Amino acid sequence: MKEFWYDDIDRYLKLADAYDNPKTVKMYELVNSSEPGKKLLRAVTYLRTALVGWQKLVTQDTKDDFIVKLESHGHSLGVILEVGRFE
Repeated sequence: MKEFWYDDIDRYLKLADAYDNPKTVKMYELVNSSEPGKKLLRAVTYLRTALVGWQKLVTQDTKDDFIVKLESHGHSLGVILEVGRFE
């Protein structure tokens, strides 16, 4: 599977919105980071043959704006796993 990662959330969301197939999965997760007071916010869109994603280190103050934007584009909160890597 190919992976494509964007630096800009708006570019990522434009591409994610282009796929309206009901089999497409859009989700985001918050992961603890080594930087105090910050979390890694990661969003992905699973297509049939590829994964498209975006990620950014966010603070408590900035994460809510990103989450509202992601949810308004059809993303749901979840845990993003690699196959066979549930911890």
